[in-house]
Amino acid sequence: MIEENKEEVQEREEGNLKTVGGYNDGNLTRATNDDIFASEFNTMMTYRRNNGGATNSKFTIPSITIPNLSKLLENTHNTFYARVLNIEEPYYDTLNNNLVEVLKDRTIKQRKALNNGTFRKDEDGKVALFDYHLESDSYAIRSLINIHKSNYQKNEDGSFVTDRKGNKVRYTETKGFGYIDYEVENNKRYFIYSIPKKYLYKANMTALVLSVHKHPSSYYGYKIAFVNGMYYYLCVINYKREQNDNTTRILGISNKVDYRPEINEILQYWQGIGKYKGQSPYIFNMNLTKVPYASGNIANNIGCMYFRGKLTMENFESRSVESFDTNVEDINGDD
Repeated sequence: MIEENKEEVQEREEGNLKTVGGYNDGNLTRATNDDIFASEFNTMMTYRRNNGGATNSKFTIPSITIPNLSKLLENTHNTFYARVLNIEEPYYDTLNNNLVEVLKDRTIKQRKALNNGTFRKDEDGKVALFDYHLESDSYAIRSLINIHKSNYQKNEDGSFVTDRKGNKVRYTETKGFGYIDYEVENNKRYFIYSIPKKYLYKANMTALVLSVHKHPSSYYGYKIAFVNGMYYYLCVINYKREQNDNTTRILGISNKVDYRPEINEILQYWQGIGKYKGQSPYIFNMNLTKVPYASGNIANNIGCMYFRGKLTMENFESRSVESFDTNVEDINGDD
């Protein structure tokens, strides 16, 4: 779906967006029909917007639903993100080269697991919570990765290290490392670990957002016509904490700029086509809103119009990736 706009994207980047309506090859009537359709479409959008569409609660930014975007991180805690690098500690080295959430709390509530798989309870029969105090040079991180930490040391082949008597050798973490607990959100299990901050590196994070306005500092995006007469924007921007409000909503976070697979998935879902057939549509069928022969600078599809932002790959690649061995506020700053 987004692939249909590749030619348009390339022409925009080359500064050579053609005026299709200027063709003199017998397509004048067809061009005129597309112009008429575009004009009538805009009139229809205005009518719907002014006659209840703008106040339809189903179409507010917080209410519009999206499909599951499993490959993107969720903005669940308005938190920082970092990349884990250079860990040599057993078990914890599994986290290397992965993105993690960095929690600001210095004391984390922890459950104590028992040998039977349950948790220790208090005198009232409720799961007891204990304070896990972080070392001064460590932070608590959340990750979907289970490091499968054992109480015993392991060899590189996965077998347990044994002493001369054949007994397994117990494993004790280096200071600053620790498994704290896990928690379940949206049917996903997140593991919470303590990691020395020298292994956490500032990550260049971007976000795919749904907004009522076109973000001035974006990489690119799409202006999309919704069936209630409103236009909303899918934009790729640099991630900043606390960007969610009634006008802008973060749909997912990653350390990339190319969100085309996710945007395609969202547009199919909103149209109610493909595997989402039967889904009540939020937007028009994009095959019906194509206007390839419209004159002027009208986009090739008035239902989904690509725009190029001010940011480029050079901006993304130039954002620093460095250790934040100083303060948690340095992680993924708002530059």
